[in-house]
Amino acid sequence: MNENVPLDITLRNKIEAHFDYKWSRDRNQAIDDEDEMTLLSQIPDMVQNKLYQEYLYHDFLGPFRDTFKIFKPKLDGEDV
Repeated sequence: MNENVPLDITLRNKIEAHFDYKWSRDRNQAIDDEDEMTLLSQIPDMVQNKLYQEYLYHDFLGPFRDTFKIFKPKLDGEDV
């Protein structure tokens, strides 16, 4: 592969900066293992939707509001 040749320091710094940036902003870390997903599945759907919509994917969903909609479940006695 690399034959034990050290990486160019500029390239190494760019790679490290990329991962520092990614890891500091990766909101999916909140639900990236089985135990966390099990806990999430125990939360009511409405709360899960808010977590996805307003925290995990807010930056992504914002520009696509008309394309990706998460509908609220109708509550008993609520008019549509």
